[in-house]
Amino acid sequence: LQNYEDELSFITSSIQQYGRLIEQDSPSVLQRLTKLQEKQVAVQQYQIRTHFLFNALESIKVMSIEEIGSGNEIESSIVLLNEMISQSMEMAFIIPLSSEIRITRDYLGLMDIRFPGIQVSWSVDDALLAYRVFKFSMQPILENCYKHAFVRGAPEKRIDVSVFSRGH
Repeated sequence: LQNYEDELSFITSSIQQYGRLIEQDSPSVLQRLTKLQEKQVAVQQYQIRTHFLFNALESIKVMSIEEIGSGNEIESSIVLLNEMISQSMEMAFIIPLSSEIRITRDYLGLMDIRFPGIQVSWSVDDALLAYRVFKFSMQPILENCYKHAFVRGAPEKRIDVSVFSRGH
């Protein structure tokens, strides 16, 4: 009970001190509070929009299963898309190479729907899988393969992905 009373007293005095600060410097404090509230509302709206997107995609996936059957291309692409969206929303910007490769494979799975028949081979030094890299760092490189080679009709439909260490 002693700790509880100490914590309650601390909270009460903090609120009173905060109230005095608002009275003394109300324009500045109110501006900071307003900006903070605006950011909180923006985050909540982002979460709501994202939740709506996930629900809409899940509904489309269920409809595709009901109409076509389980394991169809629409269902598979929605699962991949949901996974990529989830990864993009995570706050970490630097992730293990193993996670980046998983994200990249999901991306390539989506691209395979648009550009079927492209062979992708992987050569990855397992000793590097724990190294940390920027999230989505491989995607722009692979996107350029599709944009500049396959869209223009390159004769060979193949991507070789090699991850190796040279020196340090």
